[in-house]
Amino acid sequence: MICAQFDQLYEDGEKQARVMAIALHPFVIGTPHRIRALADAFRYLQGRSGVWFARAGEIAEDFRKQTAR
Repeated sequence: MICAQFDQLYEDGEKQARVMAIALHPFVIGTPHRIRALADAFRYLQGRSGVWFARAGEIAEDFRKQTAR
């Protein structure tokens, strides 16, 4: 699901930047059989050009810089 969501946003982002949040709850993602799938998804996302892995504060700061007058 992470890769499918990313592919759509990556395509949409050709014209305007997109932000993709990945909500991870320890009870769900912390199970051993899901960890490899999450690692695979992150490798998939990191393999695409122009992708910025940022925390919320970094996104907010970048927005402030772009909109400052």
